[in-house]
Amino acid sequence: MATPKTPVATLSQQAERDVPSEEALACFGRAFAHPIRIRIVLALANSRESSPRDLARTLGASLSNVSYHVRYLAELGAIELRRVLPRRGALMHVYGLAPAVQLMVPLAQQIGTSRGLPTS
Repeated sequence: MATPKTPVATLSQQAERDVPSEEALACFGRAFAHPIRIRIVLALANSRESSPRDLARTLGASLSNVSYHVRYLAELGAIELRRVLPRRGALMHVYGLAPAVQLMVPLAQQIGTSRGLPTS
């Protein structure tokens, strides 16, 4: 799966510029196009902030898979880097939902429910 192309405006940039709704909806579509990304958005909606390691533990998924999708969501602007904390000689990145996506959590829950994904 390829990462999003750089020229695409992030969800936050689109909300600030008030771009056409078709472009914003396409960006939301990419954010919710994979079941693990829906689960990440829902997990962040419940916990407010989390690191990829904590998300992997919560979702029962591999850290590499979760990290990939967290980077994808961050590039789209669906989630934001909130803090970087030193941990045992490394850096822990903590993410939270972008304000534009917080409004879309009910949609993510509906999508997750229709796909049989856990929504809490």
